[in-house]
Amino acid sequence: MSKLTVFTGSMFAGKSTALVEAGKKESEEGKTVLFIKPTLDSRYSENEIVTHDGESVRAMVIDPNTDMDFLDFLTIMGADVVLIDEAQFFDDTLLFMVSDLLKKGKTVYVAGLNTDYKLKPFETTTKLMEIADEVKVLTAVCADCAKQGATVTIKKSGSDDRIELGSEDIYKPVCHECYLISVASSKGGDK
Repeated sequence: MSKLTVFTGSMFAGKSTALVEAGKKESEEGKTVLFIKPTLDSRYSENEIVTHDGESVRAMVIDPNTDMDFLDFLTIMGADVVLIDEAQFFDDTLLFMVSDLLKKGKTVYVAGLNTDYKLKPFETTTKLMEIADEVKVLTAVCADCAKQGATVTIKKSGSDDRIELGSEDIYKPVCHECYLISVASSKGGDK
């Protein structure tokens, strides 16, 4: 029976960790598991999903900007469970692939950021959440007040690029209260 689960939240909330754990559990139950990641995510490894804690699993790497190779498509359809990391880097092609997998009775897990650093939703993650059977919103510890409940990712760098590949060097998770304080202080500094 098909099922789509989406893990979402800010950076450092444990989305990739939840994805890896779900894949291990499905594998222990005897299912064929396939992890997928976009080519853009090469922060820690070219061909593995690596969590911020350093845990890793091998993954099929797909270029979200090109049509999928037929052999890759067959490999994906041959798995019982497909786990996809960094959904925000994909376009609507990911939605079509997930829909095809669900129609074929597959179990699908997807992890992706909910919003960018300006609180603008990532469209692909949002659309996947709309069709999901289960959405798990994960939170991080706020980098400013140290309380659990950070759901927003803000940039520490001065770049205006919506997508800038990085980790703690560029981004930090914050709660909504600290986000509002950060926005207010940055506007005050522009005067």
